[in-house]
Amino acid sequence: SLHSNIHQWKVLEIPTLCDHRYITFSWSTSSLPPQKKLTNYGRSKILTDFSNSHWFTAISQCHISLSNTLDLILNQFYSLYNNLSTRYSRLTRYGPRPGNAWWAPQLTLERKRVRAMRRRFQSCHHPVLRSHYRNAYLTASSAYKDNIRRAKTSFDKDICTTSSNRFLYGDPFKTAFEKHHTATFLPPLQNSDGTLTTTTLDSASLLLTTLIGTDHFQDDTPYHASIRSTRFTTYPWHHNDFPFTYPELSHVFRSLKTRSSPGLDNLTAPFLKQLFKYHPAFFLFIFNTALRLGHFPRVWKQGRIVFIPKPGRPLHSPHAYRPIVMNSIFGKTLERLLNHRLYYFLYHNHLLHPQQFGFTHSKSATLALYTLRKKLSTLRSTKQPAVLISLDFIGAFDSVWHDAVLHFLRQHACPRNLYLLLESFLTSRTITFQSTTGSVSAYPTIGSPQGSPLSPLLWNIIIHSLLDLPLPQDTHIQAYADDTIILVTAPSRLLLQTKSEQVLDSVTHWSLRQKVKVSPQKSFFVFFNNGHAGTSHRPPSIRLQGTYLKRQDTIRLLGVTFDSALNFHAHVDYIKHKAEVSTTRLLSFIRAHRRVDTTLITRLYHHVLSPSLTYASPVWWPTYPTQFLKSRVLSAQRTILISITGAFYTTRTSSLQVVSNIPPINLTLDRLNAEFSLFTLRQTTYYGVHSYFPSALQYPPDPFTYHPAFRLTFPYTRLTTSTACRLSKHPATHVYTDGSYLHNIAGAAFVAFNHNSSLITLRKFHLHNATTAYDAEILAFAEAIHFILISPLKKPVHLYTDCLSILMRLASTNDSDTRLINIKHQLHKCYLQHIPIHLFHVPAHTGITGNEVADTAASCARTSGLIRSSKHTLPHIRKQFQTTLKLQWHSHWQQEGPNTSLYHWIPTIHHIPHWFPPNRSLTHLLTGHGHFQYYLKRFNITYTDTCQCGSPCADEQHYFNHCPLTKHISDQLRLPNTDSISRSHYPSLLQTKRSRAL
Repeated sequence: SLHSNIHQWKVLEIPTLCDHRYITFSWSTSSLPPQKKLTNYGRSKILTDFSNSHWFTAISQCHISLSNTLDLILNQFYSLYNNLSTRYSRLTRYGPRPGNAWWAPQLTLERKRVRAMRRRFQSCHHPVLRSHYRNAYLTASSAYKDNIRRAKTSFDKDICTTSSNRFLYGDPFKTAFEKHHTATFLPPLQNSDGTLTTTTLDSASLLLTTLIGTDHFQDDTPYHASIRSTRFTTYPWHHNDFPFTYPELSHVFRSLKTRSSPGLDNLTAPFLKQLFKYHPAFFLFIFNTALRLGHFPRVWKQGRIVFIPKPGRPLHSPHAYRPIVMNSIFGKTLERLLNHRLYYFLYHNHLLHPQQFGFTHSKSATLALYTLRKKLSTLRSTKQPAVLISLDFIGAFDSVWHDAVLHFLRQHACPRNLYLLLESFLTSRTITFQSTTGSVSAYPTIGSPQGSPLSPLLWNIIIHSLLDLPLPQDTHIQAYADDTIILVTAPSRLLLQTKSEQVLDSVTHWSLRQKVKVSPQKSFFVFFNNGHAGTSHRPPSIRLQGTYLKRQDTIRLLGVTFDSALNFHAHVDYIKHKAEVSTTRLLSFIRAHRRVDTTLITRLYHHVLSPSLTYASPVWWPTYPTQFLKSRVLSAQRTILISITGAFYTTRTSSLQVVSNIPPINLTLDRLNAEFSLFTLRQTTYYGVHSYFPSALQYPPDPFTYHPAFRLTFPYTRLTTSTACRLSKHPATHVYTDGSYLHNIAGAAFVAFNHNSSLITLRKFHLHNATTAYDAEILAFAEAIHFILISPLKKPVHLYTDCLSILMRLASTNDSDTRLINIKHQLHKCYLQHIPIHLFHVPAHTGITGNEVADTAASCARTSGLIRSSKHTLPHIRKQFQTTLKLQWHSHWQQEGPNTSLYHWIPTIHHIPHWFPPNRSLTHLLTGHGHFQYYLKRFNITYTDTCQCGSPCADEQHYFNHCPLTKHISDQLRLPNTDSISRSHYPSLLQTKRSRAL
């Protein structure tokens, strides 16, 4: 590119005849030689060579006692990789790829056919056949040229439509909604003396100096010196954490994002995932050696840094950029393993503060906002004035003091190997900025690398002491990552001011001890009078570090705007404005791609627009909303639905909701609030006419209940019918399980046989509250394992099931079902009791005796058997909530629909066709709001309702039964054995594809 050849530039201060200044720059016209690049095919060749290499096996069997040896082994690995990378790299060229983007494979086949016909014509010497072949060739050649012309025209007109139909959120969507991340380069930046940098490397050096923190020893207080000195003393604790296990590594590799940016070593996530499948022992050896030695390899401490401009900031300011460090994905894997271990240690020792809602499992931004709103509502109900202070930390993640983190872990007896590995990770780090003109490096000694999996955890350790400060009574503090707020309550203005400044003095003292800077200029407060008569006229004045904090009427926290009246009118106005902006972009998107499938547009609403409108609804949408809130949110939804359907602005909102097949947003908000209450708060919830109790639900398990090293997996074998029949003759105990579910009645059973097919036992279970056949299958499987544990059976035990999903989840490290976790621990007990169990999958209903007996017994268990009960799963409750919402929407439509034209076409919500929303023309016909004479006369746009045929037009019935201009269409629409089209026929017309097309 042009910028890649520019080496330096300078802005001249020479006066010009306009508002701009001249720029001088040096530009090298010599083009770069073609460079080699490692393609996906080259990576596959490297993987093939690595899979056959014995070097990995030999290394995995070594025992290392020195950290330098581990570094040497990794250097050998990278040397092997780089050599193969050089061998399999291919030349690449800059600029657009050769070829025509509009070319299609069909044109290639047609070109071959035309060329073959030309060769046949040219090689033929018979006069009659030659003339025939010539005519055939000319005809085919003309058609070929026409097809090329059509392909070019189609490509020019339909490129965006084609890409939208293939992938809705592709380039057209990103362009319309400003989601494109344009390639950025570093412009001239302003130095502290006011001058501008002249080269890219100068700009990068300034950013590294400004944004990358350095721990200065000369600024230490006696407290800092004492903390720093403890780091160089012998670690007092000698207990170590468990070595990493194969299931633990499998879980981490599975969670790696495929499109993660590689570090300086250029190893991609898909490459490492595949290499792990070939040589898992090598990865276990590397990571466990690093854990045992407490040494983070040096090659993984080198990161590549890029600078992302912050939106709305002046680009010449060094503080307008966010540094992102891209470390080696190989090293990131070890970081994730260490992060899981440290998180487990902190969680089980109650060292994750309950008022920290960010980067902690089972918590969210919505829960943080809900907690704050609940406290503010309580204060308002008791008329207690309060001050809500928002703190702004300058470069919070870049200010993490490493010695404070390590001191915290030392104080709380962190396992020795985890502590030493983290200490090694934090020391001697290097980050490098690379460009075509060179590179520049920095060596951070403070801060957590942004982009590292460990960064959020390190900040949570730092902020723990802030959240644990001994604050005055009636003071609440909470945080979401580094977004920290303090709520101070007092009965008078003077006490509010004194108490707030006392709290802020404690915060300032904490920030000095932790080397974190608080910005008084960006911190502010909101005063909540809450109806208190004594503080209604004059709010308090609060100082932080000698600077008066700004007072604001509203505060925007985590995407929700809180106002002093706590009515959330400001937030609703914000989302309404946001809906209008999104609608403007959506209109440009739809108008540019008129042939986009309407179902894709509906997906766009549900996955992009609706979440932005309903975000954190439990915070601002009450159980009984005011008419203002209701009208505002419906107005926001109406703006979007008009753009989706293309309906006239005079169409009723209720009709827009039906014709777009999108329920009213106020009902959606009620459903989301009910889900939050039941799923997150786990409170008894009343929704619709039903009550839902937390004790009757199957909640997901806590992922950190058990140590990460103890992730249990149990492999299985898939059998064919013939293999299963042969295996049933082997000397073992053969147990078959099956479940049956029909008409909301479930039964489960298992049967056990000896190897000579003699029956050991058959047990049946009648399941209450089952919602799917999977509930019955999992009950049968669990009961069978319980029977194996308590019964003296011939070993080994073969356990068969035709439910593949159970076996796949038992073999997976993803434990999201409490029932499966219990089954895994039951299987582990069998292993501890030396009961060998082999899991098999057999095809259902293929004549396997044991499986057929279990199937018959499960069917009988639907009416008789031992009683068992099942808890409702969250997906089942969500489905019930959706059903309730549909019923509420139906009742709403029955009240408002009869006064609309759309009601004749769709009398009930249950009759909405699955292909809705319709196209624009059909929308106008269904709603009765369009370019019709009766509509134009109704709104005084014209003075007559006379149709072009000369007859009066009172409604749409004129076009169906009386207008001669549309008779050729209405005759085809008319149902058999009918003389006219009445409004009772409208629903039937919508169900017929031919009628819709006409």
